[in-house]
Amino acid sequence: MPLFLSLCFALILSSAHAASPPPLLDGLVENGDFEEAPAKSNLKKTVIIGKYSLPRWEIDGLVEYVSGGPQPGGFFLAIPRGVHAEEVLRVSVPGQSSDLPLQTLYSSDGGDTYSLAWMATSDVVKVTFHNPGIQEDPTCGPILDAIAIKEMPPLRRTIGNLVKNGGFEVGPHMFKNFSTGVLLPPRQLDQISPLPGWIIESLKPVKYIDSKHFFVPKGLAAIELVAGERVP
Repeated sequence: MPLFLSLCFALILSSAHAASPPPLLDGLVENGDFEEAPAKSNLKKTVIIGKYSLPRWEIDGLVEYVSGGPQPGGFFLAIPRGVHAEEVLRVSVPGQSSDLPLQTLYSSDGGDTYSLAWMATSDVVKVTFHNPGIQEDPTCGPILDAIAIKEMPPLRRTIGNLVKNGGFEVGPHMFKNFSTGVLLPPRQLDQISPLPGWIIESLKPVKYIDSKHFFVPKGLAAIELVAGERVP
C-alpha cells in the first residue's frame, strides 16, 4: 500500500545584520498541499502528462495525481516494492541530498511527517523529490501530501540555561491539521539537524511533538523517542 508522507524543511540561516529583516518563512511552499490540480487534459487517468502540468511544480518520470488521502490532493511518486527493492525517497537541494528510508511506519494513521534541514546558500533553492530505485510496480509508492518550509535564525542563549534550545521551543514547521508530530532523521541521514542546537545520534528518527496535540510537561514542544512498525 502507498504511504502518506508530509515533509517540512528547515532552512538554517547564518548570522546577518539588517536594518529591517524580512519576516521568516514558515508555511507551505507554493501549491505545497497540491490542492491546485493539473488540468484534466494533462491527466491520463491518474498519470500526469507534461513536465509543467502540475501547477507550481516541475516533474520528470512517472508521477500520479491522486485523491482520498489526508488532504483532497496528493502527489504520487512511484517507488518500487519487493524483495530486491529499497523503499527510499531521495530529497535533494543543490550540493546536499538525504535519503529517507520508508520501510518503517511510525504513525497509526498510515502517514508520517518528516523534517529535513540544510544550510541556506542563496535566497532561492530548488528542492527535488526523487525515486532512486528501479521501478517494479508503478501502482505502489509514497504519496507526498504536504510540503512546507521554515527558516531558522541563529539560536540565542536563554537566561538561566546554558543549553541552547533546551526546551525545544525552536523546531520544524508544525502542520496545523496534522496531529502525528514530526519525525527528525538521525545524523546519518541528515547532517544538519532540523532541531537547532541538537544532534540526533540514533539508528531511528525521534519525534518532535507540540503541546497542541500531545501532553508536553513544560513549554510548547518536546521530543518523543519512538519505535516504528515495519511496513510489509
